[in-house]
Amino acid sequence: MKSIGLDVGNGTTCIVVRREDGSISRKMYASTYGLYDKDKEKTAIGTSKSQHANGVQSNVFALNGREYVVGYQDVQTVGSTPVSTYGREERVHLGAYQTMTRLALLDAATMDGDTGVIEVALGFGVPNEDYREERLSEFAKWFKEPITGAKNGEQVVVMVNQFELLSQPIAVLVDAYYDDEGYVQDPTIEVDNVLVIDSGSGTLDMTEFRGMKLQKQVSEAIGMNDVYQRVIEDIEKRQPKVRADAYNLEYQIRSQDGKPEMVYQHGSLCIPITDLYVNAMNDVWTDMVGRIERRYPDRMRFNRVLLAGGTGDAFAERFARWMPQIQKTVEPQLAIARGLCKYVISLVGATE
Repeated sequence: MKSIGLDVGNGTTCIVVRREDGSISRKMYASTYGLYDKDKEKTAIGTSKSQHANGVQSNVFALNGREYVVGYQDVQTVGSTPVSTYGREERVHLGAYQTMTRLALLDAATMDGDTGVIEVALGFGVPNEDYREERLSEFAKWFKEPITGAKNGEQVVVMVNQFELLSQPIAVLVDAYYDDEGYVQDPTIEVDNVLVIDSGSGTLDMTEFRGMKLQKQVSEAIGMNDVYQRVIEDIEKRQPKVRADAYNLEYQIRSQDGKPEMVYQHGSLCIPITDLYVNAMNDVWTDMVGRIERRYPDRMRFNRVLLAGGTGDAFAERFARWMPQIQKTVEPQLAIARGLCKYVISLVGATE
């Protein structure tokens, strides 16, 4: 049985899968999807656009009688309209978020090429604000019945034989505690006073643990999406006819990582955004620091502070200068999915 850690965030979907042979695969893409229409995928001369520049073919998933592609790159490749799953609150009631989650599970279960009936143990992460009994029961309903669909025309039935829900910060702690085999790798966490800062696209979660027991958890509605929204507002002020979206902006910024000057391309327009991006980062960082200080004015009382999440990664150098005792997790954006996968591995191992 495969063990899957699935973290469907506001901005990014992160997947970690451990197969029965012990091999592990990881994957990340923007939390967006689009309808696939083969007839509209053709150019004027009839050549397929579903082939990436690197030669990889876009995967097409069928669910509930419709066909989809997932991730911003594939959505752009086939010329679909991206459907956003953005929602800081009430995501359990957001139909687009549920669809994105089921598509991501289909993708996770079939990453190694398997189709047909696939049995999985699934760890699913939710932010602090959703880690409440009434909402957890709603999330659990999504996986009570098999997820039935197809990948590239091959039928897939995902049977979730074991389902575990964890708050995202708890998954970060589990990631530090367990190794990839589900065995304890850092027993000091069992006695340490730990603060987990999970800074994601839409939420900043801060969770305190003492001896691995949850003491306090708080959530602030701020993240990398705020950076992108500030940049978008400034782009549209400069070019009133331009209508940018956060996924496209993030995709373009990531593709220019390391370059001294960044631009936003919109058709034939090439808009300089370096100053806009730097100013937005500074504004959001100042806001984040204020919120953390209000919640935790005495941070030196923690034995360790763990930093995870995509926004945490983006602000990692600033966090390190401001809070020298902080420890950035390995591949911070994958820490939650990795911890979720390790958790179900530990439980599956215990039952076998």
